[in-house]
Amino acid sequence: DLRVGLIEALDDVADLDTTWLANAAEERVEELVAELETTFADVEVADELLAITPDLLGIDEARRYLVLFMTPAESRGAGGFTGNWAELVVDEGALELVATGRSDDINQGLPPGGVSIPSNLRELYRGFELEASFQNLGVSPDFPTVASLSRSQFEAAGGRSLDAVIGIDHAGMAGVVTLSGPSDVDGQRRAAAGGR
Repeated sequence: DLRVGLIEALDDVADLDTTWLANAAEERVEELVAELETTFADVEVADELLAITPDLLGIDEARRYLVLFMTPAESRGAGGFTGNWAELVVDEGALELVATGRSDDINQGLPPGGVSIPSNLRELYRGFELEASFQNLGVSPDFPTVASLSRSQFEAAGGRSLDAVIGIDHAGMAGVVTLSGPSDVDGQRRAAAGGR
């Protein structure tokens, strides 16, 4: 509805005859057109997001996600060292935390020799032992590559089949805590940086 309304508004403004308007008024009409066009672009993005949201939220069938918690304690191309992970299931919009663990849990569950890694990545990141080092998979700055490798290792280590992999760094986690509000950890109240 908003998209249709914006198209109509853009058409109406485009049809305005500004021939007899003072320069200041004509400039305001141009500003309005620019603002409507920007808003229309934002609405298009929101519309695309809404189209995929039901699938992401498991409306028709449950979705299983692996969340990688990436810390800048050790630099990696995709955002940092993956020290911890969580497995989430989203079913009809409800989130369930199924499992959590450390990178070593994945490493120890891998078959001897780890998992197969494409030769170009093995050569490019020699020394990171990507076949059997879950925590080092973020060395690539290409997150789809990181997600694919993480998924392979997680599933090979006995994890269930995944629908997607999500990476989150310390700034993203602070944003999540800001949205969710403070929580109790070991009987103490914790909040995001800044006390929000």
